[in-house]
Amino acid sequence: MLRQKKWIWVVPHGFQILSPSVTRLFCFCSSINNRPLVTVAICVHRAPGMANLLGLLKVKVIRGVKLVVRDSVASDPYLIVRHNNHKLKTRVVKKNVNPEWNEELTLSIVDAKEKIKIEVFDWDKFSFDDPMGVATIDIQPFVEAIKNLTAAAKAGGDLPPNNTIIRTILPCRDNDLADSSRIYFSNGKFLQDIVLRLRSVESGEVEIQLMWVDIP
Repeated sequence: MLRQKKWIWVVPHGFQILSPSVTRLFCFCSSINNRPLVTVAICVHRAPGMANLLGLLKVKVIRGVKLVVRDSVASDPYLIVRHNNHKLKTRVVKKNVNPEWNEELTLSIVDAKEKIKIEVFDWDKFSFDDPMGVATIDIQPFVEAIKNLTAAAKAGGDLPPNNTIIRTILPCRDNDLADSSRIYFSNGKFLQDIVLRLRSVESGEVEIQLMWVDIP
């Protein structure tokens, strides 16, 4: 969860307050005989470490498909999303190797080069949870495509028409895609549909959708 801090600065009138971490600035000027003396600036700061925040990434964990059996006849799977010291987890779906999670997890993105790590585990009440596979998501193509298009729009261009496919990423040895992945623009949102093939396990896929949220 992002937190912001408020600071109140008093500076001589005419001086500027420059800081990359300032997200909002409200100024009030005091004066005597119509001569400005000081400016009271109320600044809203991003929390430490968030000055380079690129935006928010909503990770919708849709479902798992043909996950491995870790108990006698089934598994109790849950999924963990890791990125930049963040760790988010879905609920446990009991006795199901084709779980429907449909949960949305939100990450703050400060480094698009860092991949998202996906881990699936089988929940156990009386012992350690058993691993059910791992995969990674390279978000750099997604973030770069969005930044290029939004920058062009801010410069006077137009955003893509609805349901425009911006880029298609194919499975290869350098990624964990089980199928081609589309980056597209729909209903004012940038999205990417992903099917991941889990590694270090006999079988299993995970369906995920990414959605980008810009920070003003």
